Amino acid sequence: MRLAWFLTWRDMRQGGAMLLGMALVVSVTAVSAVGLLADRVRQALAQDAQSTLAADMVLVSDHPTPAQWTDSVSDRGFRSVRGSQFPSMAQTGKGDAARGLLAAVKTVTAGYPLRGNIEVQTAEGRKRNPELGLTEVWIDPALSSSLNVDIGDTLRLGLVEFRISGLLLQEPDRGMNFVNLSPRVMIRHERLADTQLVQPGSRISYRLWVAAQTPAGIAEVEAFADALAPTLGRGQRLETLENARPELRNALDRAYAFLSLTGMLASLTAAAAVALASQRFVTRHLQTCAVLKSLGATQARLAQWWALELLLITVAAVIVGMGLGWAVQAWLAQLASAYLSLPLSATSWRPFAQACGVAVAMVLGFAVPPLAELKKVPAVRVLRQDMPIYSVSGKIWVVLMLAAVWLLLWLGTGNLTLSLVTAVGFAIAGLAFSLLSWLLFRGLPAWQPTTSAATQSQPGVLRWAWQSTRRSLQRRGGALALQIQGVAMALTALFLLTTVQADLVKAWRLSTPPDAPNRFVLNIQTEQRFEVADAIRKAGLGNPTVSPMVRGRLIAINGRSIQPSDFTDDRAQRLVDREFNLTYSKTIPAHNRLVAGTPMDPDLKEVSVESGIAKTLGLALNDRIIFEVAGEPVEVTVKNLRALRWDSMEVNFFMILTPAALKEAPQSWITSLHVPEDASGRPSVDLTRQLLTRFPSLTVFDVSALVRQLQRILDQVISAVQMLFGFALASGVLVLWAALLSTRDARLREAAVFRALGASRRQLSAAQMMELALVGGVAGFLAAAASLAIGALLAERVFALALEPRWSALAIGAAVGASISLLAGWVALRPVLKTPAWQTLKEST
Repeated sequence: MRLAWFLTWRDMRQGGAMLLGMALVVSVTAVSAVGLLADRVRQALAQDAQSTLAADMVLVSDHPTPAQWTDSVSDRGFRSVRGSQFPSMAQTGKGDAARGLLAAVKTVTAGYPLRGNIEVQTAEGRKRNPELGLTEVWIDPALSSSLNVDIGDTLRLGLVEFRISGLLLQEPDRGMNFVNLSPRVMIRHERLADTQLVQPGSRISYRLWVAAQTPAGIAEVEAFADALAPTLGRGQRLETLENARPELRNALDRAYAFLSLTGMLASLTAAAAVALASQRFVTRHLQTCAVLKSLGATQARLAQWWALELLLITVAAVIVGMGLGWAVQAWLAQLASAYLSLPLSATSWRPFAQACGVAVAMVLGFAVPPLAELKKVPAVRVLRQDMPIYSVSGKIWVVLMLAAVWLLLWLGTGNLTLSLVTAVGFAIAGLAFSLLSWLLFRGLPAWQPTTSAATQSQPGVLRWAWQSTRRSLQRRGGALALQIQGVAMALTALFLLTTVQADLVKAWRLSTPPDAPNRFVLNIQTEQRFEVADAIRKAGLGNPTVSPMVRGRLIAINGRSIQPSDFTDDRAQRLVDREFNLTYSKTIPAHNRLVAGTPMDPDLKEVSVESGIAKTLGLALNDRIIFEVAGEPVEVTVKNLRALRWDSMEVNFFMILTPAALKEAPQSWITSLHVPEDASGRPSVDLTRQLLTRFPSLTVFDVSALVRQLQRILDQVISAVQMLFGFALASGVLVLWAALLSTRDARLREAAVFRALGASRRQLSAAQMMELALVGGVAGFLAAAASLAIGALLAERVFALALEPRWSALAIGAAVGASISLLAGWVALRPVLKTPAWQTLKEST
């Protein structure tokens, strides 16, 4: 024990264990800090997204909310608010001056919303979460503009006239269904009966918003939802963030994937540094091991000493690293809370456990196998330093530990696809780095370049530098290849954190651009479609795409008639019980992505099905399905499956048929467009009034509030991702710096030998710079190529984004790799040029 403490203290003082300790500290700091902050941001985003339901969950029913629901919620100590939603005409004025517009009426009781905030423009100014009076109504700014009413005017709903007391600026749970696409009108739920708007057959949904007393109790609400789900009857359903807001679910899924990728790349960068630091640690102990074995130390005793030293270094590094990681994330959390306009949650223990597990797995994988080999060889062979560092069993152990690291990363992220894509990508990249480095170092020593004028002008420097580099490649090609692999792996992670991350964020922003459609125009008749499109163009709002829309009910699958009772899934029952909005087209829209099957043949009766609907209804490729359209059967074959981009805000259809199947059916038309708005949400062009004046049969849905909500969450998510990427980048640079210092001792000794043999500082510097530039340039080029490939794979498989490769990254990668390598070499060479050769050689013995 005493000798182990002495060896550890000596190695720390002389630098033998310092680099390994520093690499582990930086690694644990990076993994824990990124993990802690990502976990807190993830929880904050989830809680903020939960506010888009105005609750933790919503119970929806076609009939008044059952008493057993409210009793169960009350018994568990949850908060609740009752209400309803339905379409109705909102009217103002009387007689010939009367005006009306289809509105999305929402009724709520006091206390709404339970999560998030509702912002209202009142006569006294902008207010957050004001109380809605029993005689008051809040309306959407679009409704105010269309009906030419303002605060203080009256609005009639059914038999009751309400006073307009505010304009709705922000509503947390504005969803994507067509009822919510109409301008909002909000009144107290207690006045619903007075309006007499609800009659037998009315399309109304009663809602019970439920939330825990604190955000920390969301898990209890989720458990209650899981227990309640099997008891729901027909016309009853649960709405959660997963099934109620597909456009927000897509954004959050991408956010979690981005955050997970950041932590994973920080871990992989750390692994490269620890691998090279472990190599240096083992190499420096070769002679110590030989001396101790010559003095009679047994294999068991050597194993105990090295194991204890590694344990001390690892424990100290983990403790220091986790402390630094917590301090760094605490500092960044203060910045993040203001930067994201979100309060961050408390830290959890999982990132600490992950950082500790990754550090232990890396030490066991990279340091233990070569140390285990030291105790098996004769002392004289160790003194000759010709023994291999890794045996076959040692290499197998490294692979197993790398698998353990991947398992820890997967458990930390919870994203199997992301973990697999990243792990496979880096594994293939590592093999490619190894093969290409071997081929390069086999070919370069035999290459004799022609003597240029520049070389002839300085024959004593460049020519000697090239010859020295060739000899170095022949002498230490394996070590240099290993260095290229480690540096290239670290650079690959860094390039993914910079160039590819910027491209992914850019593509993500383009998926929901600032000019995303915020108006839907429905009920366009066939003879009106060109006139409506022309009116939109003349208003300066672009050239709209007008799509046909046909109502049809699914009645049979593969020759078997279907009923709602044939399905156990509540969503499947609702889909079969109602009519689909169908369309026809020769191709799928640009904002849809083909995930299975082949493009449709316009001359055949085929259909393209949204992949989620196909899974819900149990549809597969080549299935035969029948729709009832205007009383006539339409049979089509499932040709392909599509993934929709809900966050694009474009017109989306679950079912797209070919013209041959649906062109002759009765149809109306639909289009979407973007109307610019000022800061208060008022449109720059009153298109709704213009269109309704000219085409009274049209229905114009204003979804600008929904688009603003989606943009706000998107901005928060991207801000969080960019902040974490910036920190991971800084951590990666520190880790890469430690990795490059792993070859410092060998370069110091080699430089001292050359100086002792008469090499000048100029020659020595040129030779070192040429070798470092070669190694760094090759590593940078390979890393850039690997990052482009892995980034493209991540974009397609994980983020569902289109990523255009930037081939200039190859040249940039080579330049960055060479620059970093030269910088590290310059730092290593400075003491050599200032210290006498005999002193360097003496210290290295």
